[in-house]
Amino acid sequence: RECINGRFQGCEIEQACIHQPPIVDRIVVDLAVPGQEIGLLVDGNDGQSFNDRRFYVSPSGTTATAFLPNVTAPAFGNSVIAFGRSRQPAILQAPWTTHADTIHGQMLNNIRFNVTFWIMAGNFATQSLNVATAVLGVNNAYVFEKAGLRIAFVTIKDATANPNTPALLAGGSQGAYQTGIGFNPGEINIYVINTVIGSQSAGANFDGTPVILLGQSSLIFPQLIEHELGHAFVLWHTGGLPGFDSFNVMAPAVSGQSLSEGQIFRMHFHPSSQLNVFNLRPGQPTFVCGEPATDNCPANNKRLWADGVLPPN
Repeated sequence: RECINGRFQGCEIEQACIHQPPIVDRIVVDLAVPGQEIGLLVDGNDGQSFNDRRFYVSPSGTTATAFLPNVTAPAFGNSVIAFGRSRQPAILQAPWTTHADTIHGQMLNNIRFNVTFWIMAGNFATQSLNVATAVLGVNNAYVFEKAGLRIAFVTIKDATANPNTPALLAGGSQGAYQTGIGFNPGEINIYVINTVIGSQSAGANFDGTPVILLGQSSLIFPQLIEHELGHAFVLWHTGGLPGFDSFNVMAPAVSGQSLSEGQIFRMHFHPSSQLNVFNLRPGQPTFVCGEPATDNCPANNKRLWADGVLPPN
């Protein structure tokens, strides 16, 4: 070292010798189900803006932490959408910076909704057993597909002797069922009649309302109930749409129970979904989502996990 003006001067290290650790961002999601993978759709910028990029993380206990190379803004919706088993999808706001950021949020338990079955056709005792089996099938499908939903309380009403029943066994107006048979507000109401569009194994929903008709033989097909519930939760038919196959629950001829994450997002976040009409998500955001991706909504066919032979996209 050199002594100048009574002080020792230090040595300068050339810039090339200084190690700059990489900037790492974190996404922390709480209240995950232990041992169950969390899927993330991330908006950000890594030189180019990206929308709904896929990431996966396994929780430690109930906390899942994903580490990402530095993500910056602006980028589309600047958000993270988290999906997981037995949890509602959650939106985490992500105001990315050039520094190390931590995006933190939590997932809520399943939304639980109630259903009333009005048995108008078939043997009431037998149909009641069929209802129990069908509800179990729907709930199992919701768990497997990470839909964040669960049928909670089920009421089964015997309407076989109702004097208004005979005139409505092959169809009728929505109001005729609600006023002539019965209606429980704030719930999905399913009327089991003789035939729907001429078939005992068909179903119908009145344009996204909480009113569903089922043919008397259809209770043994939980896929059909899930399909009609999908309409009540603002989903539309997927026949002929890219990125879907016949095993999606919203295929016109119901033969499967698959749901994309894009569909699950719409079920929860679209304001016309009965989940929001029933105010089962108080204080949470809603978005009017169409078919393609937008800043706020992933594409309808967006998948974090494979659906049968269809891979994540």
